[in-house]
Amino acid sequence: MENTQLARKVARDKREFDNTYHPGLDAADLVHFVHDLKISEPESIPKAEGYEDPRDIDSERVLCHNCGWTGGNETSSYYTSRLKVMYAHRNSCIWELSKGGPWLLKDYPNQPQSPCVKDYVARQFVREKAPSVPIPESFKFDGVDNKFTFEMMARAKGVRFSEAIDNGLSDQDNLDVNLDLAEHIKQWRKITSPRMGGINGTELLDSLIGNCTGWGCINTGANEEDWLENLTPGLKKGLLWPSFRHKEWREKDEAVLESWSKKADEEIAELKANFPKGGPYVLTHCDLNADNIFISNDNKENKWKVSAIIDWELAGFYPWWVEVFRGDFWGVLSDTFLTETESEKLKNIREPVEKVRQMWEYGGGISSSSKHGLDANNWFRKPFCACYPHVGNLKENMLGLDDQGHLDIFDVDSEVSDSEFDEEADKDKHFDRRARLFQRWINKISKKTAEE
Repeated sequence: MENTQLARKVARDKREFDNTYHPGLDAADLVHFVHDLKISEPESIPKAEGYEDPRDIDSERVLCHNCGWTGGNETSSYYTSRLKVMYAHRNSCIWELSKGGPWLLKDYPNQPQSPCVKDYVARQFVREKAPSVPIPESFKFDGVDNKFTFEMMARAKGVRFSEAIDNGLSDQDNLDVNLDLAEHIKQWRKITSPRMGGINGTELLDSLIGNCTGWGCINTGANEEDWLENLTPGLKKGLLWPSFRHKEWREKDEAVLESWSKKADEEIAELKANFPKGGPYVLTHCDLNADNIFISNDNKENKWKVSAIIDWELAGFYPWWVEVFRGDFWGVLSDTFLTETESEKLKNIREPVEKVRQMWEYGGGISSSSKHGLDANNWFRKPFCACYPHVGNLKENMLGLDDQGHLDIFDVDSEVSDSEFDEEADKDKHFDRRARLFQRWINKISKKTAEE
């Protein structure tokens, strides 16, 4: 509506909407009144089935189950939240304290094996032991009964290394960043331990080989011997499954089955013999990729350098070579943070490590062969609202219950009994009949080995 068509007081007092103090709102999405005269409105206001006028909503009715916003808040206040969700995953969330502001608020459960808890512990540890490593400042407040944590965390400065590469970072600038990164890696590799393990002496869940969840599964134990022993059930399943899953699964001859098992044991013994051993055990980030590295040229030299390193939830004390396998470091960068002796040894390590990793993935790392302790129950929330009926999935492993973790040996018969192979009847089950027969055999072998 043009000003010439407006009453004098309306034309005089009409203003353009400024979202400085209402971030996220767009004038084009608002209905604008001046002195009770409608000036503008969106081209279309979608009305989903069951649409309600906010003015008719009960003031006590909760409109958002995450922030607690009610009908009364909607109709009686002018508030627009400056806290915005930046990232949400599983049962944790990062909020921005104003768009682009210097601080973030992280909200997560306080469970010992929670990735967020381990990330915080590792970051504080590295900030204390290797203060030159650029890790954003943070401090936390415990929630009710210490069941959850609020963490105030400084926003990482600069841009993600991956983003800078995608935007055309020059070869020279890329090299400068890698050389600077190598110096930081050298600093935290000076922090060592006499044994494998997590930060502050906690158990370390393997994120290199025995890692079917992405967050670490198999307990590494104190050294390579423990690590390999804990991987053995998955390795054996990886070696035996190819023979079993074809027509041989019908094999009834105990002598034939025993020969397969014996051959697998011999191959595992060879894998273990060739696996690198003896440490030293150094602090390892274990997820050092370009998305977890921030860079900036806002310095006296105007030179691209590492400005922040984030996501330390997988960090722990591993053998010296693990950082190379878990990062994008084959080539020039690995040579810059490894000693000359380590670089030479590395040439003979990759093949035996890859053989173990691939074999475990084929046995312990596939859903048809292994399971996790808390993976049976799921609950779904009511639809968020009538116009956006997506439902949230609440998983059993997010309830703070004790989790048995990764299981290669388990009672598959607790799921279902069977009499004959029926692919159609089995299609919706976690383990089909063939997989259950295989698991029974593995259980039998394991029991016999334990008795011997």
